[in-house]
Amino acid sequence: MLLSFIATGTIVIVGQNEPKIFPVHKGLLIRHASYFHGAFNSKSSYVEAQTGVLRLDQDDPKIFELFRNFIYTGKFYEDMKTDYSRQYIFDPLLHSKQIRFCNSSDITNEGSIGLSFKQLFDLYVFADMRGAEVVKDVIVHLVSDKVAELERIPVNLLATLEDCPDTERRGVLSHLARIIAMCADVNALSNYDENISQKRWVSISQEAQGCIRTITQWYSANNRTHLKLTACAFHGKDHER
Repeated sequence: MLLSFIATGTIVIVGQNEPKIFPVHKGLLIRHASYFHGAFNSKSSYVEAQTGVLRLDQDDPKIFELFRNFIYTGKFYEDMKTDYSRQYIFDPLLHSKQIRFCNSSDITNEGSIGLSFKQLFDLYVFADMRGAEVVKDVIVHLVSDKVAELERIPVNLLATLEDCPDTERRGVLSHLARIIAMCADVNALSNYDENISQKRWVSISQEAQGCIRTITQWYSANNRTHLKLTACAFHGKDHER
């Protein structure tokens, strides 16, 4: 069955110790990630283009399965829902419940988002390595929704994202830095020094200053001042979904 599938698709073998085999249509891989476009280009000399078999030894089969779910269904899991136009409004005069910092082990209830922060961050890293821009942008929205619902940020997992370059202050780390600057007690991060790199401290500080300086982000409603936060501002680039 797998050999016949290669005629119209490809076989992706993921993982090293306990590898898992995924039959995937080649066109979907190419459409959603630039890495696969290069690997399976008909003019490519890569062995993957010649054999129709691709090995991803360093990747987690469970993370790749989430990616495969998305390229086939537009969802990472069956009942996934998110509103890409949703905006969160932060009112500094009324808001008394700040976003709290924690370790991922402190989170015992994942809420309505069917993936843990670790799964979301690992999936973001995978998408970043493979050039899957739409996947990255969807994860930014899911992370935003999850933080808003749980009112927590697992600081110990932020290091997972450090190697993902934020382009023009976009990306999930820049988005989290803005949330921290707006909705959390930045000083409380001192309890997690071992989890925050100097680079990230600088980024969060810059975001905090930007929140104060950027007057155009503020607007009035019912004679009150609010700050608008939307995940779309942290997309990797403009594109059609």
